Amino acid sequence: MWETARWLFGALNSWNAIVAFVAFWVVWLAVGLAVWRSFLATPVSPPAATAPSQTVEGSPGATTYQAGRDIIMNAPAPGPPATPTPAASPGNLLQNGSFEQGLEHWGTGWLEDQVGNRAIARRQRFLAFNGARANWFPSPEGRRPRSTSLRVEHETAYAPNVFSTLSQAVALRRSSNYEVSFWVRAEHVDGPGGFVLRIAPSREDRPDLWDSIKVQVPPGPSDWREYRLRFNSGDEERYDVRFSAEGRVRAWIADVVVRPPGG
Repeated sequence: MWETARWLFGALNSWNAIVAFVAFWVVWLAVGLAVWRSFLATPVSPPAATAPSQTVEGSPGATTYQAGRDIIMNAPAPGPPATPTPAASPGNLLQNGSFEQGLEHWGTGWLEDQVGNRAIARRQRFLAFNGARANWFPSPEGRRPRSTSLRVEHETAYAPNVFSTLSQAVALRRSSNYEVSFWVRAEHVDGPGGFVLRIAPSREDRPDLWDSIKVQVPPGPSDWREYRLRFNSGDEERYDVRFSAEGRVRAWIADVVVRPPGG
């Protein structure tokens, strides 16, 4: 009898403990749910909107601009819109004839095929023979607005086989007519030797072909002037378009074009 009573008493205590535990969590969850609903119901005022700012650096007293749809205060007046540079010429068989890519695609015409001299050819591009003092380099002073040119400075007076030169090879059709044109502005061109453009078969070491197709810039100073030369390719398919300074020259070259007549 006593044992049965003690068992019932223990079971009752366990049941009370379970009920108390469940009641505790029910109350806790109810309080948490009430707090959450109260938080959601409370309106939240957004902060005052502020426009982002950007500091323009690069000069003393950099100005801070406020971005927005209103006119920007203290901003400098906008400059004129950029003028796009027109193409040098449609249908040009030469690459980079306007020198907008520096001396890319231009070179010596000889050293590029010599393994030991390729690094020199890539670095310098032009050749100076037999002690000639010269420099050929791209210049921002082009014939057209926002265009470029090639600057030639040859400081050595005329002497046989003393010259500097720059060329580009061009592929042509055999027995076809072509026209080469270019513009020159000269500070000075010597009378003897002077400045010459030659059209000669690539890699041909024949003196009779050296002067067979050429146009020579007259001595003295001149403003921008165009020169044209028509020729027939004959039996050859690859020609060098070669500029040579053979006396004192200080000049700019621009817009070199090779194409069929009327092309």
